Amino acid sequence: MDIAIQQVSRSDREEWQVEVFGMKISFRDKAAALAFAIRLQERVEAPHLLPGMPDQDDAQA
Repeated sequence: MDIAIQQVSRSDREEWQVEVFGMKISFRDKAAALAFAIRLQERVEAPHLLPGMPDQDDAQA
Protein backbone atom coordinates (compact mmCIF):
# COMPACT_ATOMS: atom_id res chain seq x y z
CA MET A 1 0.00 0.00 0.00
CA ASP A 2 1.36 3.38 -0.95
CA ILE A 3 0.88 6.20 1.52
CA ALA A 4 2.09 9.64 0.45
CA ILE A 5 2.53 12.66 2.70
CA GLN A 6 2.92 16.07 1.12
CA GLN A 7 2.79 19.70 2.08
CA VAL A 8 0.20 21.78 0.25
CA SER A 9 -0.46 25.51 0.23
CA ARG A 10 -3.96 26.82 0.72
CA SER A 11 -4.84 30.44 0.16
CA ASP A 12 -3.72 31.58 3.60
CA ARG A 13 -2.02 28.61 5.28
CA GLU A 14 0.07 25.50 4.84
CA GLU A 15 -1.47 22.06 5.26
CA TRP A 16 -0.21 18.51 5.07
CA GLN A 17 -2.07 15.82 3.14
CA VAL A 18 -1.95 12.07 3.47
CA GLU A 19 -2.95 10.34 0.25
CA VAL A 20 -3.91 6.69 0.10
CA PHE A 21 -6.07 4.81 -2.42
CA GLY A 22 -6.84 8.09 -4.19
CA MET A 23 -8.22 9.70 -1.04
CA LYS A 24 -6.62 12.80 0.45
CA ILE A 25 -6.91 13.63 4.13
CA SER A 26 -5.72 17.07 5.26
CA PHE A 27 -3.95 17.90 8.53
CA ARG A 28 -2.83 21.17 10.07
CA ASP A 29 0.73 20.01 10.74
CA LYS A 30 3.28 17.46 9.63
CA ALA A 31 3.31 15.61 12.96
CA ALA A 32 -0.42 14.89 12.79
CA ALA A 33 -0.18 13.72 9.18
CA LEU A 34 2.75 11.46 9.98
CA ALA A 35 1.04 10.00 13.05
CA PHE A 36 -2.04 9.20 10.97
CA ALA A 37 0.01 7.56 8.22
CA ILE A 38 1.94 5.41 10.71
CA ARG A 39 -1.23 4.31 12.48
CA LEU A 40 -2.92 3.49 9.17
CA GLN A 41 0.07 1.40 8.07
CA GLU A 42 0.07 -0.48 11.40
CA ARG A 43 -3.62 -1.28 11.08
CA VAL A 44 -3.32 -2.48 7.50
CA GLU A 45 -0.39 -4.74 8.38
CA ALA A 46 -2.06 -6.15 11.52
CA PRO A 47 -3.36 -9.74 11.35
CA HIS A 48 -7.00 -9.97 10.38
CA LEU A 49 -9.41 -12.87 10.76
CA LEU A 50 -11.78 -13.47 7.89
CA PRO A 51 -15.39 -14.49 8.52
CA GLY A 52 -15.72 -18.26 8.75
CA MET A 53 -12.07 -18.79 9.68
CA PRO A 54 -11.38 -20.35 13.08
CA ASP A 55 -9.79 -18.15 15.74
CA GLN A 56 -6.13 -18.86 16.39
CA ASP A 57 -7.07 -20.10 19.87
CA ASP A 58 -9.46 -22.66 18.32
CA ALA A 59 -6.82 -23.84 15.83
CA GLN A 60 -4.32 -24.55 18.61
CA ALA A 61 -6.74 -26.63 20.71
